[in-house]
Amino acid sequence: MSSFKADSRFTQRYDDLTQYSDECSDEGDIPNTLKRTRSQWIEEHYDAIEELFHFYMHSGRAYFGNSFFQCGDLSHFADFVFKYTQPGATQ
Repeated sequence: MSSFKADSRFTQRYDDLTQYSDECSDEGDIPNTLKRTRSQWIEEHYDAIEELFHFYMHSGRAYFGNSFFQCGDLSHFADFVFKYTQPGATQ
């Protein structure tokens, strides 16, 4: 492995980009008290969520190409919709 002149000054605080990782920051933000409600909501509205996800993917890929939402799936989409349709979610 090669070494460079400034290797001794490497610090994670400034040089490591872990804060900009590929993982979504929205994951795990739903409180435990709402997880049961979320699963019931998904079961109740599964057909509408699936149709909305299909149109979301179709229009997104038409504008941005095949890389649009490539790391997401129906469950990520449903979690996002549930989280931001709850009262007080945007406050």
